[in-house]
Formats: sequence, structure tokens, C-alpha cells
Amino acid sequence: MRLPEKYHEFYAEIRDFLIPSRTMAVYIFREMMVYFSVAFCFFFFIFFVNNILLMAGSILEKRVPLKDVALLVFYALPSVVATAAPFATMMGTLLCLGRMASDNEILSIRALGFSFRIIFFPMIAAGLIISVFSFLTNDILLPIGSLKFNELNRSIIASTPSLEITSNSVKRSGNTSMVVGEVKGSTVDEIIIFDRDSENNQRILSSPLTTTRKSNNSAVALSLDMSDGRVFVLNKNNENDFDYINGKSIVYNVFFQDFTGGGGGSVSPREMTSIDVSKEIKKMNKNYQELLKNRKKEIFSDFYYLEKLHNSNASSDIIHKNVQSIKNKLNNPPSKFSLNVYKMELYLKFSLPFGSIFFILISFPLGVMIKKRGQAAALMWGILVCFFYWAVVLGLQTLGLRNNLEPFIAMWTPNILVGIAGLILIFRVYKK
Repeated sequence: MRLPEKYHEFYAEIRDFLIPSRTMAVYIFREMMVYFSVAFCFFFFIFFVNNILLMAGSILEKRVPLKDVALLVFYALPSVVATAAPFATMMGTLLCLGRMASDNEILSIRALGFSFRIIFFPMIAAGLIISVFSFLTNDILLPIGSLKFNELNRSIIASTPSLEITSNSVKRSGNTSMVVGEVKGSTVDEIIIFDRDSENNQRILSSPLTTTRKSNNSAVALSLDMSDGRVFVLNKNNENDFDYINGKSIVYNVFFQDFTGGGGGSVSPREMTSIDVSKEIKKMNKNYQELLKNRKKEIFSDFYYLEKLHNSNASSDIIHKNVQSIKNKLNNPPSKFSLNVYKMELYLKFSLPFGSIFFILISFPLGVMIKKRGQAAALMWGILVCFFYWAVVLGLQTLGLRNNLEPFIAMWTPNILVGIAGLILIFRVYKK
């Protein structure tokens, strides 16, 4: 449908306001994507070497077939792509603006009467496209890759479990530490295991001769048949109280999660899409609320019993023990660790990919202010901001897991800080 002739001038004014020059906008968008591609290759190489190749090297040392190693590397690629894209956006924007500043292109654009909108809007459009692509990689390809990676890794361990136990080494995972002596085929001379039982009591197992063998249980990576095994169980409430067990043969099962960090046969939130993680969070939230209700009922029952003890003139020691029991239950609510892990993974699926837009908010004014210092200054600023962002992400992620920091705050604060700094700088640029 063609507009009436009298509206042509009005339409042209609106078009020029939104996109002052289509040719200029396309040129800046194209330049931005070229430098993003260069920066992406750089960060992809850094993360690939740092994470993937080191992992592949350690697996090759265990004489795993080259085909399986190549597949593990391939399945791990989506995680590298998802991580590299936001940082590449930051560095690409700065390098692009740094080059334009060095060649006086920004000065020429301003001299022609164009505002900074002609530079800003194409870059925001590029950041949005990159964010969507990164999100799809993070939400679809990454879960598939992680799932395939863990399946293949488990099959490698299951086929040759003794590969995971190396001579004269210490292997740690969670609350378990394994001190291994000399390994000869499927036998181990001297092994000591430190872990905790179901009641969180410290446990020490040792054996002068252990044989490794496969297990029929799909969640168990290998079984350790410990000859003349000895077990010490230390009471967590009394350091002087312990149990000692001596057995001709003790079987100790090592689960896949002790090797891979996964959940054995279960699916971790990293192996799920954002929709699946959201559904799981709703279930876990419901279960947590039930635990809170049960805890409140326990405290109410204990308090009622305490009142009866007061009325029956019970001894002060009994009353004190009951008071302490109630205080412990009040001060130690049900753990939200698993729930927080799922929430953090859900927010990470959005915060990291869409961090590209926030990076453009800060890289645009920084690039414009670079002026004659060019790409060297752009590279310096890019490294500083990326280092700050990654340090804040890791720090808040640790606080979220260890100190129950709200997952949304932990995952989105880095983007918010970068965005606020960017808006302040943009305001200063437009003010000048």
C-alpha cells in the first residue's frame, strides 16, 4: 500500500530520525560484525585451549581412543561458544570504534551532522542478534552437548574404570578424598579413603591391597574390593567416640559423580533447557515449602514439650538440652543448596548470552572517548572490563553457592553494574 503524497515528507522525517542513513547504518553494522568475528575467534581460542585441550590432554594420557577424545572435544564446543560470544561483543565493539576513531571516521560522521545514534543503533542491533544466537546455543546446543559429553565420559570410565585411578595420587570430589598407592593393572597397593557416612560422621577406610572391578549398578563407576579392610568412624558430636571395623573383604562403590561431577544417572540443570529447569525449580520449591512446614511443626511440638517440662519441674539439664535443640532447628533451616544451583543455572542461561547488550552499553561510550589512541587503548579497556566482569561473575556465583546469596542477584549483578556504568558514560558522551 502506497502512502498518499502529502505524507511522503512526514514519512521521510520519521525515517531520517530513526535511521538517518541506511547506508551508514549498514556500514557500521558490517564493521561491527567483522570485528566481532575476529574477537570471537580470539576468545574461542583462549577458552578452547584453556578448557577443552587441557581436558583432552589429560584424557589422552589415560590411553583413551582418539575417536572418543575427538567426540568429547566436539560435545564440549557449545560451552565455549556460549562463553566466548559476550566477551567477543565487548572486544569487537571497542576494536571497531577504536579503528574508526584512528581513521577519523567518527569525527567525519559528526561533521556531516549525524548524531551518535547512527553508530549506537546498528551496534545495539548487532548485540541483540548475537545475544539471541548465544542464548539458543546456551539453551539448546549446550544441554545436548553436555548430555552427550557426560554419556560418553561415563561409558569410557565404565569400560576401563581403573583409568581413573593413577599411581601415587590424591583424588578429591566433594566430601571424599582418595589417597592411592602403586597401581598395577586392576590392583592397588595401599589405598586410604576419607569420606562421610549418611549421618555426616567422618569415616576413614584403608586397605593394603585393593582390586578394582566393574559394577552392575549403572550409577556406580567402579567397585573397590578392599582386602583386609579397616574402617574408622568418628562421632561428629564426640571426638573421643569412634567405631572400628575390620573386615576380610570390604566393597566400596565409587559413583560416577565422584569422577564427572554429574549425578550418575540423573540429569543436571546444565543438561536441561531453560523450560525444563523452570519446571524442576517449581517442583523443588514445592518440596522446600513442605520441608519448612514440617520443620515448623517439629519446632511447635518441641516447644509444647518444653512447656510440659517446665510445668513438671524437670531438671535444668533436660530443659537446657531441649532449648538447644529448638535453637538448632531455628538456626538451621532446610538446605536450599540444590534449589539455588538450579536457579543460578536458569538465570545464567539468560544473563550470560544477553550480557552482549550490556557490554555494548559500556563499550560504545568507551570507544567514542578513545579518540586518537585507537585500537591499543580499545584492547586495554576491553581486557580490563572483561576481567572485571568475569571476576564478579565467579565471586557472586561462589557466594550464591556457599552463602545462599539470592541467585538472581548473583547472576544478574555483573550485567547491571556494567549497564549502569555504560549509561553514565553514554550520558557524559551526549552531554559533551
